[in-house]
Amino acid sequence: MDTRYLSYIIEIADEKNMRKAAEKLYVSQPSLSQYLAKLEQELGTPLFRRTKGQLLPTAAGKLYVDCARKMLEMKNELYQNIADLTNTGHINIATSSVWALKMVSEFVSQIKKEFPETNMELFEGNLVPIEKLLEEKSIDIAFVAINSIKKYEGCSELLGYEEIYLAVPSSHPFCLSHPHGTPLTASQLSEAFHHDSFILPRKESSVYQATSSFLKECSINMDGICTVNHMTTVSNMVANQVGIAFIPSTCVQAHAPITYFSLSPGIFRLAAVIYRNDRPLTKAENRLIQLAKQYPLFTAS
Repeated sequence: MDTRYLSYIIEIADEKNMRKAAEKLYVSQPSLSQYLAKLEQELGTPLFRRTKGQLLPTAAGKLYVDCARKMLEMKNELYQNIADLTNTGHINIATSSVWALKMVSEFVSQIKKEFPETNMELFEGNLVPIEKLLEEKSIDIAFVAINSIKKYEGCSELLGYEEIYLAVPSSHPFCLSHPHGTPLTASQLSEAFHHDSFILPRKESSVYQATSSFLKECSINMDGICTVNHMTTVSNMVANQVGIAFIPSTCVQAHAPITYFSLSPGIFRLAAVIYRNDRPLTKAENRLIQLAKQYPLFTAS
């Protein structure tokens, strides 16, 4: 049931602006304008009028928008009922970070208890391939560390914020005079660690994207950087005095010989859940998201 064109008219009515509506819908403005013109020609009457720079629904437009909303509500209810009726409960779940994998692992038994016929398949990977799998509808739900969820508006929920620290071997001379948590500006970091090697995550990772601007402000020789894919490996390398690194708070190893410093201004990445936008969530999927919202990591933030 293709109802995306109904959402086009609803978005124009909500935004009152063709450009903003096109941006929200991820379509080009000319395409959206052409669709509206074609629809108005088909109906034989304008659906919007331009008033003081805004697109406001005409009387016919209001009728169309109201009916479109009702049709989408009916579709969502129908798909939800069918999903609950026919879905034996196979959920493909993706995780892109340590906290997400740990959290989902803890939920498996609870979901299985409440939904005995539900099976879960877990995929662990980087954000880029996970986003591709979401687009292909190969993944139902993804718990990810990400820098922005704007492109997933309407099919995502923010769980919390995760601060990113500078991790330094505790044997480093700087740590002897600066306690854990000391905030560091880019210039202070440059001065204190200009002789040290950085261990960085891959460029597609959320940690790299979150810290790249800060790192550009640092006058540091980046030759000989070691690029590592997994945060646990990064932490282990810092503990073994290989170099210094940016570490998200959920990957902090409290008992390792590592001192963590805050950054000034503070740098954060988002913890979020993203789900398919082509069908309603099943009851088991909704329950999984509810459990994530109640997870101690996020309720405490």
